[in-house]
Amino acid sequence: MKTTIYSILAAAACGMAFGQTAYTTPVGYETVTLAPGTFNLTGVRLFNPQVAAGTFDSNTTTTLVDNQVTFSLISTKNYIVEFPSGATITALGSDFAGTTLSNLTGINASFLGNYVVREALTISSVFGSANQAGIAASANANPVEADIIWLPLGDGSGNYTQVFYSTFEDTEAAPENRLDYFGWLNAGTFAKVPNEVIYPERGFFVQTQASVNPIVLTVKGEVKKTATTIIGNDGFSLVGGIFPAGATLSNSGLSSVLQGSANANPVEADKILLPDGVGGFVQCFYSTFIDTEAAPENQLDYFGWLNAGTFAKIPNQALTPAYFIERVGPNIIGTHTQPSFYNNL
Repeated sequence: MKTTIYSILAAAACGMAFGQTAYTTPVGYETVTLAPGTFNLTGVRLFNPQVAAGTFDSNTTTTLVDNQVTFSLISTKNYIVEFPSGATITALGSDFAGTTLSNLTGINASFLGNYVVREALTISSVFGSANQAGIAASANANPVEADIIWLPLGDGSGNYTQVFYSTFEDTEAAPENRLDYFGWLNAGTFAKVPNEVIYPERGFFVQTQASVNPIVLTVKGEVKKTATTIIGNDGFSLVGGIFPAGATLSNSGLSSVLQGSANANPVEADKILLPDGVGGFVQCFYSTFIDTEAAPENQLDYFGWLNAGTFAKIPNQALTPAYFIERVGPNIIGTHTQPSFYNNL
């Protein structure tokens, strides 16, 4: 799998809800080449435009209120509310009414302050409502015949939602009895899922089991300029890269999130597994080892991000669109920080 990033500084501000401030944000597109006949580990690192931004002034356990806004969003669509802390909330457009975002859970004063609202990324917005991405479809509504998109549930179960594209048209039954299995379908239930949400912080797989040629997936959107909360509660947790350019191990903030090793021993540490583009992974871990026993000129330097195989120092190792965290320590809830230069975009 190969990625190419094209970024442009947007001169035009995007549309906002009434009473909101418009912001200029870098926009562009990223191309991801999906290899045939394999599981392609990938992610989305560009986002839908902001549709609202402001400051939440008050809250209950189920609501957030911005006294300066009049929300008016599409009731049936999903939206993501982003906070500078890295936290996010997913809500239906129907939950935004007037000054209030309702039907939430676990809300407290930590959610007060600045926020941004975006329309959530979905199967249709990333791969095209009519499969413009061109992944292999099934003419018989049979997932075995098609490429499969694997979306992690993110609940610690290690399970995935599997989605495929079907071009099946039922022409044999009477019109009123015809089966509607045309479009994006859940591979387990065969329900139509064009609006299945893709959560960028989780990454995903594209299993190109039916494709015989590479597929070039093009994703357009805005660059997210703030941190993102990541959760690692599986032994191997799939994580999205979030930031399309300049993100490395050293500026990711992950050294304070993952369990490191005081002995430069990868067995003791959580590891980051970055796809190497040829079917394997670069395994990385964080070491806090300080050699105090040898003379200064002979001291070993194994402090920082290390390659788990060679023990070479790799602080500037670039993060891929998605990667695994192999967790050996406690469950992870932490912040993946943006490169510092994003603050000036």
